[in-house]
Amino acid sequence: MTGTLAIFSYAVAIRKSGQFLTNDRFGLLVDGLSAELPQVIYVCAEVTPLDQHFTKGGQALYTYEIKSLNVKFATTDTTARLALLPKILKTLLNIGIYRSVVRSCDYAYIFMPGVSGFMAALLCLLYRKPYFLYFGSDWYETASFRADWSGAGRILFNLYRSSIGLAERITVSNARFVLVTGKSYLQRLGRYNKRVSETVPMVTVSRRDVRVKENFFSDGKVRLLFVGPVTERKGVIFLVRALALLKEHGVEPAQVSLQLVGSLDDKYYASIEETAAKLGVTKLVQYEGYVTDKERMLEYYHQADIFVLPSLGEGFPRVLYEAFSQGVPVVVSRIATVSDTLEDAECVSYAEPGSPDSIAAAVARVVLDPDFRDAIIARGQEFALGRLDGDPVRQVLDLMRTHVPETGQ
Repeated sequence: MTGTLAIFSYAVAIRKSGQFLTNDRFGLLVDGLSAELPQVIYVCAEVTPLDQHFTKGGQALYTYEIKSLNVKFATTDTTARLALLPKILKTLLNIGIYRSVVRSCDYAYIFMPGVSGFMAALLCLLYRKPYFLYFGSDWYETASFRADWSGAGRILFNLYRSSIGLAERITVSNARFVLVTGKSYLQRLGRYNKRVSETVPMVTVSRRDVRVKENFFSDGKVRLLFVGPVTERKGVIFLVRALALLKEHGVEPAQVSLQLVGSLDDKYYASIEETAAKLGVTKLVQYEGYVTDKERMLEYYHQADIFVLPSLGEGFPRVLYEAFSQGVPVVVSRIATVSDTLEDAECVSYAEPGSPDSIAAAVARVVLDPDFRDAIIARGQEFALGRLDGDPVRQVLDLMRTHVPETGQ
């Protein structure tokens, strides 16, 4: 394959000793694609040791070092977690970097949703560069978490959200192909482009990692686990509130513990701690930090009795594959990108997004109904086994050869 591929990601890079570190999903993708191409330009946001992608001790959360020598980094300032006006200004400043990359590449792989990805697609159209898209989450569902929309920003939020449909139509209809992480997105974006398909999961677990869990609730304890960024979009505060409601559904809260594993938004976690203190459940919640080692991460799943994902907006999260693979029953928010993808698999206990009482009821059902618990575990593993053998790098390369003919010369 010929030409230079630009990858416009929404990942971050951390500079350490002259090298860039990123998360394993994007690192493996970049290394895999660069093995088949003369050059790859990886566009991502660079963060500093003061950012939440570092621990309080200054240690980088992400440890994957891209190994390919034909990868060039083009880093921008991060716009995450900024107030609205600074976010707009930094986004505009990043246009110059995006323009330079688009002009120097032959084609682009753009990760959506978001304004940055939309800008990259518009620049590709302007300079007549073919591009293809990856939609990792539902733009409508996650819009409220993409900036601080408080105060006067609420008016801009309504304008922003109402423009999403037009932005999707422009970017998708002109893309050579589109990969999405949920069937609801597949149906919606398929109206604009016939070359829309579900992505092979970008996960590090495989069929070799699948195992059966036999013992639940040892010592009379119910061990709950959450894995992911501890941020507003993940709805963790509603899970903490649910702990205080478990007794109403037949589960004694004193028997329950909750482990949180992932990166941390300090401001949001402070609100979680305050809520836990008011409800008297502080001792039940333990933050474990960010875990980079795969085997250690899978052990957290295997030791848990129930995995809970109370998200308010998602694509189809990779943590579900991880939980399914370890034989853990799953409680998850009933959001379209999850429920439509699982369809009739009946492999989870659903809770309504943002409802502590619904989360408590869904957890209690798993605890108190062993037949239901065994059934969703078996179906969850069956669902995961049917999807863990795919190769996301090979999928992209095959689609490039089919829909971007000039790359196959």
